[in-house]
Amino acid sequence: MTDVEPFAVTDPKVSHVIIELFGGDNNLSKFVKQDLQEMAAGNHGSIAMIGLADYRNAGGQVIELSPSGGLRVVEQLGEIDTGDPETLATFLARAMISFPDVPHRGLGFWDHGSGVFDEKDEHEIILDSAVRGVSRNARGPARPARRLFIPHQKVVSDEGTRAMLNDETSGGILTNVEASAVMRVAFERAGSPAPFDILFSDTCLNGMVEVTEQFREFATVIVGSEELEPGAGWDYERFYRAMSDEPPATPEAWGTQAVDAFGRAYQDHPNLFPCTLAAFRSVNAITDGFAALVAALQPLGRAGWEKLLGVRSKCQPFGRRDSYDIRDFAANLDAVLDASVDDPARKLIAAVDEACVRNVALGPKVDKASGLAFWFPSDSRSFGDTAGTYRELDFDKAVGWASYLSRFLS
Repeated sequence: MTDVEPFAVTDPKVSHVIIELFGGDNNLSKFVKQDLQEMAAGNHGSIAMIGLADYRNAGGQVIELSPSGGLRVVEQLGEIDTGDPETLATFLARAMISFPDVPHRGLGFWDHGSGVFDEKDEHEIILDSAVRGVSRNARGPARPARRLFIPHQKVVSDEGTRAMLNDETSGGILTNVEASAVMRVAFERAGSPAPFDILFSDTCLNGMVEVTEQFREFATVIVGSEELEPGAGWDYERFYRAMSDEPPATPEAWGTQAVDAFGRAYQDHPNLFPCTLAAFRSVNAITDGFAALVAALQPLGRAGWEKLLGVRSKCQPFGRRDSYDIRDFAANLDAVLDASVDDPARKLIAAVDEACVRNVALGPKVDKASGLAFWFPSDSRSFGDTAGTYRELDFDKAVGWASYLSRFLS
C-alpha cells in the first residue's frame, strides 16, 4: 500500500460502505444535503457512507454517515474543483483505505450527467504515474473549461442540463476518459484493492454501453439510467432502508436493490415518467458482440447504411439525444439488412440479456428500454460534435463504431 492517509472515520469495520462523489457546485447544490438526510433517515444497518461533497459558494467537505455517529463532517476542504482528476483520485484513495476490511464496497457518482455527449474539456487531464500528486493549478493556468455548449444562465436555470461532476466555480468538468484514469490511479495508490461490488450513477444518460465499458475493470456491477432522471434523482432513504433490512451479499443483489428502490420510488408517479434504471454485469460479451456487428455492416456499403438509418428510426430513443437502446436496435435489424447481419444481431441480443441483472423502465415513452443505450448520431453535425471525444473511449477503440460512421457522416 502506498503512503496514503486514511480519513478518521467512526466505524471502519462495517459490512458495507459506499464512497460517493457529490458534484454540487452548480444548480444542484441544495439537493446534496437533502439526499444526505435521506441516507441518514434510511440507514439502520451496518452501512457507512463517505462522500466528497462540493457546494456552490460554500466549498467542499468530506462527509461521513456511520451506524453509530450518523452524519458528520470529517474534513473541511475549502474551495475544490470536482472536475479536477487529482482532487478526486486523492479523495478516492484515502476513502478506500479508510475501510480496509469492509467486504462490500460501492462507488457512486452524484451530479449532472451526459453519457458520452458534451465531453470536450480544454483542460482534460489524464492522470498517470508521471503526474500523480501534482495539482491542476500547478499544471497550467486555470481558465473555465467549455461547459456543454450551454450558456451559464441555462445551466443555472435548467435542472435538466447535465454534465459530469461539473463545477461552476472553477469551470471544471470530468470526462469519462478522465474518470477511468482517476479510478486507475486511485486503485494504485490504495494498494490495488478488489473492484467495487457496484458502481452507480445518480445522473442522467450514463446507462450507456460506452460508459459501462469505460468502468468495467473497477466494479462487478454497474448501475445507470438510459433516460434523463427525474429532478428528485434517487430515493436514498428507500435505498438505504433496503440495504439495512437485507444487507446485499453479492454485487448482483446490491445492484438489484438499487434498481428496485428507484423503481418503487417512481412507479406511482406517472407525472414524472419516463424513468429508467438498470444494473449490468461489467464482464460481458456486449462489446465483442457490437464489434462483430460492425464488422458485418462494413461490406454492405451505402445501401446497408441507408437501411440502418431506417432501423434507427424505429428504435427506442432517450433524452432527446442521439442515444438509442442497444437491444432494441439489434432486434430491429432482423429481416432489414443482409442475412450476414442476422447472427451478430442475435448474439448481441443474447449478450445484453445475459449481462442484465435488473432493469426498470416506467412509462410508455420507454417501453422498449432494455437498460443499456449506445450512440448513433442523427447527422454529420452531431457526429462531429461527439466523434472526437468518442474515439478516445475504450468501447470505440474495441469496436470501431466512429470509424464506420465516419464513412457516411464525416
